[in-house]
Amino acid sequence: PENDKKAFNLLSLLENSDDRTAINNLAWLYKEGRGCEVNYCKAKELFERAAEMDCIASYFHLGTMYEEGLGIDIDLSLAKEMYKIAAEKGHKKASERLEDLPA
Repeated sequence: PENDKKAFNLLSLLENSDDRTAINNLAWLYKEGRGCEVNYCKAKELFERAAEMDCIASYFHLGTMYEEGLGIDIDLSLAKEMYKIAAEKGHKKASERLEDLPA
């Protein structure tokens, strides 16, 4: 928990930067409630920003949010779309999730 808070504080400093990895990691902390309160709305916003900068992991995390309905309605079509983009860019877990979802 102490390291989570430190990570959150450091990554928060980079929220408005062009560092897609930092933005993705900050979004993940918001999604998981690590070092901060869970905030799915903020997580989604940051994952979308990082994805716009072509952060592959962000597409995967957006897929999980749509698949699980984290702060948003479940939308398997959008989940598949996000997983497909990530999988095409080489994200192995996204490929696995695509295989597990109903056709």
